[in-house]
Amino acid sequence: MDWTTILKAQQTDFIQRLKSGDLLHCEKEGQHSELTVISGERLQQLRDFCWNMAEKYRRSSSIPIRDVFVNNLKGKLGEEVVKIRLGDFVTEVDYEKRIGGDGKMEKLILS
Repeated sequence: MDWTTILKAQQTDFIQRLKSGDLLHCEKEGQHSELTVISGERLQQLRDFCWNMAEKYRRSSSIPIRDVFVNNLKGKLGEEVVKIRLGDFVTEVDYEKRIGGDGKMEKLILS
């Protein structure tokens, strides 16, 4: 495959999105988008979950509760974006079955 074939396909996609007004944010299935918007009820659920996690680790962590919340929210937003973008290719962790998460070590790191 010639490398220009890929570039031409990307250029065509870009021009179509530019003309349709869906350049940065496109919710059409199968179309590329630079942005993923999470808002409304789903965002509120993620925020509530992260505040609950921050409260849970309040006593055992030397990190300020706000930083714990922000770190958890970054992770949950990342999970949500992957779930939205990859759809059926990934499965969600059932926290009811897996008490304590997905089994990996959790790190609280601010970037």
